[in-house]
Amino acid sequence: MFMFMFNTRTKGINLKTKGKVYMALVVSILLYGSECWALRRKEELALERFHNDCIRKMCNVSRWKQHIHHIKSNELMAKVNLKTMRHYISVRVLRWAGHVIRMDRQRLPRKLLFGWVDHQRRKGGQPLTFGRRLERTVKAAIEEATPDVQRKIARIGWINFAKERDEWRKFIYNSL
Repeated sequence: MFMFMFNTRTKGINLKTKGKVYMALVVSILLYGSECWALRRKEELALERFHNDCIRKMCNVSRWKQHIHHIKSNELMAKVNLKTMRHYISVRVLRWAGHVIRMDRQRLPRKLLFGWVDHQRRKGGQPLTFGRRLERTVKAAIEEATPDVQRKIARIGWINFAKERDEWRKFIYNSL
């Protein structure tokens, strides 16, 4: 397990400070490049499990202690002022998608995101693609958004909504 640069059991350090250091050192390295990962549910759960382990370590709570005392993971996250790993990944994906949508049509990332390959699909189950993952992330964020934002996105579509940078950023940080 990845350990911090300082002792996580030190009593003199505030939990919120530990959370900030964790975000700056661990999460930023862990999620480097996650904007374009096509994560399956199994991989997402592994990241979430690691995140929860780190939070428990910062709070000096073992799995046994959490189980016996019925301590919820959300309670521990609130103590260190953190959110779920899914939240951090979704924010990164949506920010990057908005950035790519606002790019010139001739740029390679834009071409790859909206490109089309003209060939027959393989038989059997298709592996998760980034496009499908992006659709799933956008759909989940829209469901969490306020009704007026939902109506606006339904009217103009999420791609046109993402072209308005300030609105898109407010949407990402307020809906997730």
